[in-house]
Amino acid sequence: MHAMTLSPPLTELGLMGKRLASRLRKLGIATIEHLLYHFPFRYEDWSRVAPIKNLTPGMQATVSATVQTISFRPGRWRIKPATEALLKDQNGDSIRAVWFNAPYLVKTLPPGTALLLSGKIDRAGNALRLTHPMWEKSTTQAPTHTARLVPIYHTTATLSQKQIRALISIALKRVSAIPDSLPSWIRASAKLIPLDQALRTIHFPSSWANLSAAQTRLKFDELFFLQLRGALARHELTTLRSISIPFNESLTRSFVARLPFKLTTAQRKATWEIIKDLGKDAPMNRLLEGDVGSGKTVAAAIAALNVVAGGFQVAYLAPTAILAAQQFETFCRLFTHPSPPCQGGGKRGVSFTIALITQGDIRLRQIQNPKLVPSQVAGSKIQNDGNYEKISKHELAIYLQQGKINIAIGTHALLSEYVQFNNLALVIVDEQHRFGVKQRHALLRGSTQIDTQVNADGAFTPHLLSMTATPIPRSLALVAYADLDLSIINERPLGRAPITTKIIPAEYRKDAYELIHQELAAGHQAFIICPLIDPSDSLGVKSVKEESERLQREHFPHAKLAALHGRMAPQKKDAIMKDFAEGKIQVLVSTPVVEVGIDVPNATVILIESAERFGLAQLHQLRGRVGRSTYPSWCLLATDTEQEEALKRLHAVVTSRDGFALAEIDLAMRGPGEVYGTEQSGFLDTLKIAKLTDVIILKQSKDAVDRLLSQDPCLERHPALQKQLATLEQTLHLE
Repeated sequence: MHAMTLSPPLTELGLMGKRLASRLRKLGIATIEHLLYHFPFRYEDWSRVAPIKNLTPGMQATVSATVQTISFRPGRWRIKPATEALLKDQNGDSIRAVWFNAPYLVKTLPPGTALLLSGKIDRAGNALRLTHPMWEKSTTQAPTHTARLVPIYHTTATLSQKQIRALISIALKRVSAIPDSLPSWIRASAKLIPLDQALRTIHFPSSWANLSAAQTRLKFDELFFLQLRGALARHELTTLRSISIPFNESLTRSFVARLPFKLTTAQRKATWEIIKDLGKDAPMNRLLEGDVGSGKTVAAAIAALNVVAGGFQVAYLAPTAILAAQQFETFCRLFTHPSPPCQGGGKRGVSFTIALITQGDIRLRQIQNPKLVPSQVAGSKIQNDGNYEKISKHELAIYLQQGKINIAIGTHALLSEYVQFNNLALVIVDEQHRFGVKQRHALLRGSTQIDTQVNADGAFTPHLLSMTATPIPRSLALVAYADLDLSIINERPLGRAPITTKIIPAEYRKDAYELIHQELAAGHQAFIICPLIDPSDSLGVKSVKEESERLQREHFPHAKLAALHGRMAPQKKDAIMKDFAEGKIQVLVSTPVVEVGIDVPNATVILIESAERFGLAQLHQLRGRVGRSTYPSWCLLATDTEQEEALKRLHAVVTSRDGFALAEIDLAMRGPGEVYGTEQSGFLDTLKIAKLTDVIILKQSKDAVDRLLSQDPCLERHPALQKQLATLEQTLHLE
């Protein structure tokens, strides 16, 4: 049988590979490489093989014994059907083993079969017994499921631990030596074992010490390549040129002075960092991280104002149509009162036009000071009386190419072929973790005048401002977004209503519904968040479908109630969110899909079912859906759990309003993958085993990246590393 590489599909692993391929696909596993990088999340230590005479009730051990008799007992009232076997070891001592609902074992394990059995010892009458033990037949080969450190994997209902382990064992026997892309000098300096050894050991370790060495190597790889990717992206920026945007101090001061609120210190600091970046001839690449309701949009608007004042265009990319429409309204509102941009500081004023561009909606509005000369688009279809004008894609393309649209706010529609800017100088990406790096940079190449490939020939690269409301600890952000400079707004604007957060145990659920009734009677609205879309008896948590029907029937029969979840068609989802934003829906029962992308100041209550299942950062994000006006608001954390650790986490949300502090707590308690979830973050998908709390490995990997790039800045002498980085890009869905 010929040796295999890691790239073939699972179907190449014989009959078992063919049989399990479709089930493993549900876990995102399609190739041998995916399978070998599906790491165990814990291990059970069954390495102690004890003689039967040394066993006592309550002990966990492995027994080596031979089947003497085996029979199936049908079930009857209150008694489960069971298969029972009598086993003897080499000393002649016996023990019984029982498996429930497993009649097939009578044929599988006939008398005379030598077995290894691992499990907990109990007593049935006067005899010792193993209840539903893990077993495998004794062979000359090393055991896979017993008598060792046994790996435990994340799986699905139709896929057993035994099947996963067996298929991984087959794969490891079939694959040839796994190539190692890390240079030998890096492995030597960090005292790392070879990758081939690490991947084999992580699944079937011979000892805890060997397992630790394998984990260290694989953690190093994840953190090394994450930091290498960021460092190369940052280096690439130094080779590009951008337009230096002059700071229009008088215009900015006028804009800020006419705002209906006072900027916080954090807003002023972050805005100044952005303005200084815009003034450089190297492209800005900055992440603006702002806690829920901290006022990131105003900082972005000030940046956009200065860019438009300099005679250039701005593109604002939002993850959903409803958020794009809300930001369009916000920008129009912010720019209605301050004086419009004036080029060159002279008397000639230039009005500017804002466009909303989504899949089903293209709107324009002109912001103009009547005392100044007419806009450069006067006489066109763009209205200058404060009303919106809808235009076609063809007209939009013409206006953009002619530079007659100064700020374009939209969804993925901004990435369409017909969207070609004339002089784009700033790209703003809202909730940037929802877009891949290459998606974000597609806008940077959205014009022949802004093609990064011809940057050396005089074209320029737009500045990039990424924004996120997800509170990410600085330690995590500096690694995950190593190519970005970081600005943080961690203060809430004055005038926002307080949010009262409470834990609601089962016996107080009716009080929560009564509070919602009171708020609905006062003309307000409410969110009810469920963790699942469909009912799930195995998880025992509430779903959107069953809960919306029950709530409408039992508690809110006269309210306008709607259900929302991520599997809905985008048009239907946007329509429901729009109706809720406009007050046509009173109660929205939803999955966490509303975590970002909806701003409803009239919503004053959010009830989060099974709150213990969410990360603290996510609970804080959901809490931010209310308290967005002057109305007092409530966040109700409903839970039936009595687990001390879960309640401790929920109490942290009750006592803290600081999203960054909560994210730090959750990061320490649960790790980045659990805190932010796979849907929240492309970069965290690569951290299958490493944690940002692995400080020593983090520093070692960073030192290795710095030393490597000082010797080979473009990795010209390290093609294996280039290939590995390309694979990482595909993993992050960036192609």
